[in-house]
Amino acid sequence: MPPTSKDSQEHFVARWLNQRALHTHQYPAPGSWVQPQANHPINLASGYPFPDAIPRTALVAALSNVVAMEGDAPFQYSGSQASEGLAHWIAQRMQQSGLMIPDDALLLTQGAIQGLDLICQTVLDSRSLVLVQGPTYMEALEIFHNYTDHVVALSCDRPDQDFTEVLATYLASRKGNSPLSLLYLGTSFQNPTGLVLSAEARRTLVALARQYHFLIVEDGAYDALYFDAQIPPMKTLDIEGQVLYLGTFSKTISPGLRVGWVIGPAPLVEAMARFKKDLGNPLVTALTAKFLHDEDYDTRLDWLRAQYRMRGHLATEALQRFMPEEVCWISPRGGFFIWLRYPDRVDNTRLLETATNLGVSYVPGQYFYPYASHDNPKALRICFSYETPVRITEGIRLLSRALREQIVALP
Repeated sequence: MPPTSKDSQEHFVARWLNQRALHTHQYPAPGSWVQPQANHPINLASGYPFPDAIPRTALVAALSNVVAMEGDAPFQYSGSQASEGLAHWIAQRMQQSGLMIPDDALLLTQGAIQGLDLICQTVLDSRSLVLVQGPTYMEALEIFHNYTDHVVALSCDRPDQDFTEVLATYLASRKGNSPLSLLYLGTSFQNPTGLVLSAEARRTLVALARQYHFLIVEDGAYDALYFDAQIPPMKTLDIEGQVLYLGTFSKTISPGLRVGWVIGPAPLVEAMARFKKDLGNPLVTALTAKFLHDEDYDTRLDWLRAQYRMRGHLATEALQRFMPEEVCWISPRGGFFIWLRYPDRVDNTRLLETATNLGVSYVPGQYFYPYASHDNPKALRICFSYETPVRITEGIRLLSRALREQIVALP
C-alpha cells in the first residue's frame, strides 16, 4: 500500500526537521488562539484598531508623493531618502521622551514582535529562564517557546497585587540551574489585563534587574494610548543598560505597516542587527516617514486617545450594567483590553460555545499563559478597540448572558 498523507508528513518531519524545530511541535501552532469570526457578528476578540483609526487617505497620499518625488528608489533594495529618515525621526522623538540615551542604539524592525524575536536570538539559549507576567501577550509566549522551555508566569491579574513583591519573592527563593535572562512585561495597559505599573513599581523593577543581573524587555505597544495621564516608561529610569524598549506604529498608525523598533544598549542592539537579514522594508519605511513628515502625529494621538477613552468607558459602563456580580474585571486606563475573571464553577468550553452561538467572540484566558504550565484560568480577554460603540455594548450584553446562564445553572 502507498503511504498515507499522514505517514508521508510524519516521515518528512522525522527526516528533515532539526531538534529545535521538532521541539516546537509540543506547543500549539502559532495563532491557535485566533477565534473564527465568520459566525461572530460582534468581534470582542481581535486587538485591532477600529476601521476609521487607519488613516487610509493620508497613507495613500504619502505613498503617491514618495513615488512622485523619488521614482523607483523606494522600490529598490537600498530604499530612498525618505526611508532613511524614519530611524532619525523615531530616535529624535525617543531622545526627547528620555527613552534613548547616548549609550543606546535603535534598530528598525518588522513590528515590535520581530524586535522581541531578535532579542531572543541574541540573548537566549535552551537553558535560559524567561519571566513573564501571568497573564501575558500570547505571541510573546510563542516566541519564547521557540528558544526555551523555561518560561515562568508570575501572577499579575488583580489590581490589588503588587507585582514587584511577587517578583522579589520569586527571585529570593528561586531554585534550579536555569540562568535568568529576561523579564518581559508591559508596564502600561498591559495585554491582556490592561494593568498599569506605578512609577514606584517601575523603579523597583529596574533595581531588581540590577541586583539579580537580568534584562528587562519593556513592551511599549500601548504607551501612547493613555486615557488621562502617562507614567514615563521604565526605560527612562535605565542608566546601566538593563532595559530594552519595544516600540511600534501598529496601534497608532496601522498594524499592516509592520513598522516597529528596539531601543537598548548599543552593543546588544548591534548584535541583534547581525541576525536581521530581511533587508528591512524600504517601501513601507519610506511611506511611513513621508506620512509622519506630512501629518501632525501628536494631534493624531490626541484624537486616538479620545476615541479609545470613549470606547473604554462605554465598555466599563456595559460591564457594570450587565455582568453578574460574581464576575470581576480591571477597568481600563488606556490601551485596548479588559480582563474578566469569573467563578471556578463556570465551564470554559461551554462558555465559549454559548457565547459563539449568541454571536460574540472573545479570547479565552488560557492562551495568555505559558502552554507548558497547563494553566486553564477562569478568565477571558475582551477588546473594546475595534467594534462600534453600539456593538461594544451589545457584545458585552451577550457575553454577560452567556456567563449568567452558567453561573445561575451551576451549583
